[in-house]
Amino acid sequence: MKPQFLAGLCFVGASVSGVWTSLGQEKADKTLISKAITSLKDSARAPEEILKGLERISQGESSYAKVAHQTVCMLKLRQRDYRSTWAVLSQLPQPTTTQQAESMEWADQRMLLWLSMEARRNDRASELLKAAVVRSLAIDEKSVSRGRLDADFLGVLCAIAKSDSSQDRINESVVDKAIELMAKHPHQSLAQAFNRSFEGTCQEIQHLESAIKRVEQLVDSEFEMELAKAKTAFEQASEALEQSTGELAAAKKLAKDLDISITKTKKYGIQTQNLLYNTEESGKPSPPEVPKEPESKFERTGPKGERIRIPPSASEMNRYREQLAKYNADLQSYPFRFAQWSQRNEERKVRLANQIMVAKAKLVELQKEHAMQLDRVRALEKSHSLEICRHKDVKWRLRGLELSRGQRESPQGFENLYRPSLYQAIDWQAESDRLLKELQRN
Repeated sequence: MKPQFLAGLCFVGASVSGVWTSLGQEKADKTLISKAITSLKDSARAPEEILKGLERISQGESSYAKVAHQTVCMLKLRQRDYRSTWAVLSQLPQPTTTQQAESMEWADQRMLLWLSMEARRNDRASELLKAAVVRSLAIDEKSVSRGRLDADFLGVLCAIAKSDSSQDRINESVVDKAIELMAKHPHQSLAQAFNRSFEGTCQEIQHLESAIKRVEQLVDSEFEMELAKAKTAFEQASEALEQSTGELAAAKKLAKDLDISITKTKKYGIQTQNLLYNTEESGKPSPPEVPKEPESKFERTGPKGERIRIPPSASEMNRYREQLAKYNADLQSYPFRFAQWSQRNEERKVRLANQIMVAKAKLVELQKEHAMQLDRVRALEKSHSLEICRHKDVKWRLRGLELSRGQRESPQGFENLYRPSLYQAIDWQAESDRLLKELQRN
């Protein structure tokens, strides 16, 4: 074999081996990124080996590099490693215009705005807020679902900025204009999303401000008593909410089970009625048929001969006599057999009619029980809503007191209420779902 041919084979073999190695690494990278993205839904700290793996992928030439880059940024942001997150985000490449790249770019811009407000870099935050509003208003019909994250996010941040009365806050006119434009967003669903998160966050901030103000004049011992009461109230409210949630879930399940039973009972009634009116008892006897007597045959003796009559054979006549005897026997027993079948058929009709009556009675009872259960579900939903509000109130009061304690313990180091980290500005569940979709697209 020529040396050149051997060299070619070695080159091809090495190339194939390299391809398989690359594919294996890509699969391993995708699994690691998926695991990291899923962990965004949990507030627990991501293991160091996952972060290192993501950084390796984001710095390489993998098709998953951008997703890995954004995932590590979000994990660090959730873990409050703001310095590292800011450093990575500040070196972002120029945005592109594909739909996938836009979705990733918007998420990067959300994180930059979040960090700017958290760090009180309000000049930068003002510019990013204006850009975010312009970006949201320019969304076309196809991108409305992707714009939902921006609308919710901007609602929270605008509420924080609007409530902030400090000297170094975001320019008030910028905030007011952003609120005005987003509240009247051309896409109604995005306007509703913005208004809902804006109003909810404003309410939360007011509760926190009120909780802090109420204990400002208390001495330390009195404050600790109030804090202890708030913790007890929160524990009790949490237990009550958990119980209410369980009762409501059980009531809804029972209502669903009853609805399924109603559907099955209706179906059974219809099927039974169909059997009653459109079918009969099996085995209905038919009147016996008279056997046909064998006929003689005629044959010619030759080309011009006479036709000769040939009578039926003995075997044919024997078979005929057997059939005739059976016919006579069946004819005699037919009335009796028909009467027996008629009785069975009538009994079947009575049985099916009774089954229909039982099914109708059962259906009436099930419908009554279902209606009562729906009333119970509605009552539980009302009480559950009250428990949610109560739990929210005591949670906000406890958070306000805990913030007040931080202010008492370190007046100089206390950071004000108007920071994104104190509120649910980022929907981690939705961001995780979005990143998983981006990962699958690659």
